Amino acid sequence: MTHAAPVARQMFDLTEPIALVNFFSDEPNEAMAALGFTNYWDGYFAGRSAPLGRVPAEVVDAAFYNFGEGEVARHLPKVWGTTTPEAAHAARQQGCVAALRRILGGLVETPGLARAAELLAQAAVSAPVHGRVMYAGLRSLPVPEEPVCRLWHAANMLREHRGDGHIVALVSEQVGGLEAHVLAALDMEIYPAESFGRIHHLPAARLATLMAGLRDRGLVDAAGRLTEAGRATKDRVEALTDVLAEAPYDGLTAAELDELVACLEPIARPAAGDGLAVAWSVLVAAFEDVSCATLLPVVDGMTPKEREGFDRFLGWRTRPKKHASDRSEPSPQEVYAEWMKTAFGPTLRAEGMRGSGGRFEFPSDVVWAQLGFQKSTYSDAQEVRFTVNLSVIQREMWEEQHTAKPHLGKSPSPSFHYGAWADQVRIGLLAPDGEDKWWRIVRGVQSSEVRDDVLHDLLTYAVPWLRTRVR
Repeated sequence: MTHAAPVARQMFDLTEPIALVNFFSDEPNEAMAALGFTNYWDGYFAGRSAPLGRVPAEVVDAAFYNFGEGEVARHLPKVWGTTTPEAAHAARQQGCVAALRRILGGLVETPGLARAAELLAQAAVSAPVHGRVMYAGLRSLPVPEEPVCRLWHAANMLREHRGDGHIVALVSEQVGGLEAHVLAALDMEIYPAESFGRIHHLPAARLATLMAGLRDRGLVDAAGRLTEAGRATKDRVEALTDVLAEAPYDGLTAAELDELVACLEPIARPAAGDGLAVAWSVLVAAFEDVSCATLLPVVDGMTPKEREGFDRFLGWRTRPKKHASDRSEPSPQEVYAEWMKTAFGPTLRAEGMRGSGGRFEFPSDVVWAQLGFQKSTYSDAQEVRFTVNLSVIQREMWEEQHTAKPHLGKSPSPSFHYGAWADQVRIGLLAPDGEDKWWRIVRGVQSSEVRDDVLHDLLTYAVPWLRTRVR
């Protein structure tokens, strides 16, 4: 049935983290390695393209849409000399299910999870397959019976269904796959966009051509940032993606949809009253305010403050977007950019750091000693909230981690939390009160005191903390 209000975006927030264990957990990578793959990308292309069978690289390139020229062909059909599509899919599924079982703990055996898997699978097989290449490939496979396996398989089908629609939306706006990465990076405040992990490895000439094409179309400005036309294009793509993702949920009645949401929330949000409170969130460094750069599973319980941040995030994802109507004064975004250019950047460089655009480091051959400004996901035309993250990682350790997990990129990000092997902290935790700290720039409110407070904390806490760790 057609529902009274759109539900695709809400369901995306609840199901996407389930599917994404494939990319952010060790078990799937280990399962692919057991087949004989010695690098991440061979396993990625084998596992994800497996439902399509032994098709040429050109077919997978078209279906995936967002890889650079020749990237797919470096892995396909080569991977089928190591294993078969059937074995690759089975290994991927086995690894993802193992990851979910570890993450969900006591929730695995609950009736709610079994019911969520049943209803989600019902939705996942309810949409037409026409024009949905990746979704059709997964629909051709049997739906598993075991609840956790069924849950992941259904979430994965819905993810690929949405992805197929997203490609339609991009094509309708004449946005190419690599161009989509640029728009996404800039929308996430990753600047320059060429540093984004999904394209930073491309040849400099290719990146220059990519950015030039977007500038010629008026989607980015001379500085490489989104224009109003670029942001409007990105918004239209996302809106159409949501519309095209509605069909699976028409296979549920209103009561079934409500039940599905209720069953998924203990999985997708903290499990109230459970000793192993499990939550999923979108984060880079912490829970209260985060970047959308990636989705990661969060386990082992949430504090009340962390849950509040998660709930705020869900509210933000469905908020109506605000647009500035008064251009007589600088917007908070413009103030923030001006401070970075005239205050924060020069101050940090005077202390011996190098960098720009909110990302700085102390030169060192031994460690990555980095400082990164992080804007809140909730920032908009009326307000910007931001903090500062500090990160020190041994270069040898980074090389080991990057070799094992190539998706990490060639260099670390100061605003990404890597785990116990990295020395990382928020600037507010270095102050005497030890409280997380976010500054606010509000439209129409005098903010020079905020700028001065940031400079004080940079020089008093951040720079000394990093300097003592640089050898």
